[in-house]
Amino acid sequence: MGGSRLHEFFLKRSSPQRIGDVGQRDCVGVDASWMIQRYLQRYRIEIEKDNVIRAVIEFIRRVENLEKEKVMVYVVFDGECPPCKLDEYRRRVKQGKFRRTRALEKGIIAALKARRTAYVVAPYEAEAQLVYMQRTQEIDLIIAQDADYIALGCRKMVWNAALKRGTCWGYLIDLDDDVPSGERQVGAHEAAFLS
Repeated sequence: MGGSRLHEFFLKRSSPQRIGDVGQRDCVGVDASWMIQRYLQRYRIEIEKDNVIRAVIEFIRRVENLEKEKVMVYVVFDGECPPCKLDEYRRRVKQGKFRRTRALEKGIIAALKARRTAYVVAPYEAEAQLVYMQRTQEIDLIIAQDADYIALGCRKMVWNAALKRGTCWGYLIDLDDDVPSGERQVGAHEAAFLS
C-alpha cells in the first residue's frame, strides 16, 4: 500500500499540477478511504465516539474544493473487507489504527446524497472499483495515493493531492502519455509491484 519508494518514483517524474488544469470538465473518481485517512485524522476521537458531524463537514468541504476546479466528483467507498485481507484488517484494528466507522460513512453518504454528488460503495475495495470505472469510462481521473491503483491498471491519476480551498493540486501520473520506448509505463508498473 503506497510505499515510500513508489512515492519517490512518482515525485521524481512529475511536478505539482492544478487539478482544474489536468481534469477540467472530467469526472474525477475519489477514494473515500484516502480522503478519510488524509483529512479526518484530527477528528479521530470524535469519530470513535460516533460524533461525526465535524468530520462529515470537513469531508464535504474537500469535495466542494474539488468541484470548484470544474470537475465532476464521484466518491467511491470501500465495501466489505476481502476475505484474503481479513487477518491484516484485524491486525490493524488491534494496533489501534485510525479507521472508518459505519456512522462516519453513513453521515458522509447522507451529505453526498443531499448535495447530489455521485457516490458508490464498492463490492470490496475502492481501488478495484475505481480502476474498473476508469476502464469503462465512467470516470477519467482517479485521485488517491496507493500503489494498488497502478498494479490494477490505472491509466491516469493524481497522486498525493492537496484539496485546499482556492487550489487543488497533485502530481499527475499519466500512463497513457507518449513516452519514448514506453519508459514510464514499464517503470511505473515495476515500481508498483516492488512497493
